[in-house]
Amino acid sequence: MHNSNSIDWSRIRAILFDFDGVVVNSEPLYEEAELELINTMGLQIPADFFHHHKGVGEDVFYSVLIEKYGAQKTVIELKDWGRELLKQKFFTRLDYVSGFSEFFTFVKDRYLTAIVTSTRRDFMQWIFENTSVTNPFAEMGTIDDVTEGKPAPEPYLNMCQRLNVLPEEALVIEDSLLGLRSAAHAGCQTVGITTTMPAARLAETAQCVINHFSELRVFLERKEYCHEMV
Repeated sequence: MHNSNSIDWSRIRAILFDFDGVVVNSEPLYEEAELELINTMGLQIPADFFHHHKGVGEDVFYSVLIEKYGAQKTVIELKDWGRELLKQKFFTRLDYVSGFSEFFTFVKDRYLTAIVTSTRRDFMQWIFENTSVTNPFAEMGTIDDVTEGKPAPEPYLNMCQRLNVLPEEALVIEDSLLGLRSAAHAGCQTVGITTTMPAARLAETAQCVINHFSELRVFLERKEYCHEMV
């Protein structure tokens, strides 16, 4: 049993959401598009490649393909190519993570809310304009707003400053270890959701691990300590 009593539920004033894998079920679509791009170039990558690069920004991701695996393209060329593949998949198949919409309805009038993502702002705007996913958040932080992306603490420190809350007053929901490390280094309180990674791995960094948003709603309603069977 992973049992944590370290979250101070009574202090929470803001809930900060990672986007991919937390708000939207996009990770499988990213992997499909990236694998299509990698296979078209004939690159040989290890079986755990996507696991180790989950949550990084696209500049870092494509730089790795060039520097470590010999992609014969520039970062800009790879980004343009990758985005076109993604847009084709997102346009018809992007949807919310199960339980997110109901959870957001519960928290939107009780807490400040924001997205903190490693995605570029212009691509986020494309998503909101061209898919069924909307932006009801009070604020949105993207990779364009910071000098250092996740796992550096800057993305979450920046958002706490924008919302005028202390880091310990912010509850961060993440599905990746890079994102959880970013939030933890910023001093925020952390929840890992098992949409894309096993609970046991998330529990290495997260104070609290959930399988579904409905569990987090219960914890917030009861102000109880979080525990998760792993």
